[in-house]
Amino acid sequence: MDKMKHFIECTIPIEACNLRCPYCYVSQHDKLGKNNYENLCITKEHDLSEFRRAFHSERWGGLCLINLCANGETLLYKDIVLVIKALLEEGHYVSIVTNGTLTTKFEEISKLPEALKKHLFIKFSF
Repeated sequence: MDKMKHFIECTIPIEACNLRCPYCYVSQHDKLGKNNYENLCITKEHDLSEFRRAFHSERWGGLCLINLCANGETLLYKDIVLVIKALLEEGHYVSIVTNGTLTTKFEEISKLPEALKKHLFIKFSF
């Protein structure tokens, strides 16, 4: 494993979930997804190219461990696979916190090149 320079915690801008767990703050604040998750997604102010420049490994002095977590289900974010891919292509290690229920997103992630997936961690949380 490469030496990592920094740990970066990134909050993914979505406040919706596809589950209704009684202990969870999302259900307590009535931010449950109603098949219209994009309405609960905070507007992006930056495009993917700006995002890639911001997380360029040289800018951070080397590779980082980047944790992606939302105030809801992380993988509901529309462009999450593009974000994950961009970070992995920079050589970073990426950790995703998810409830593990979104099969279509896992199918997209599984199509990433093997070399990129070697730097990917998935944390299941309920």
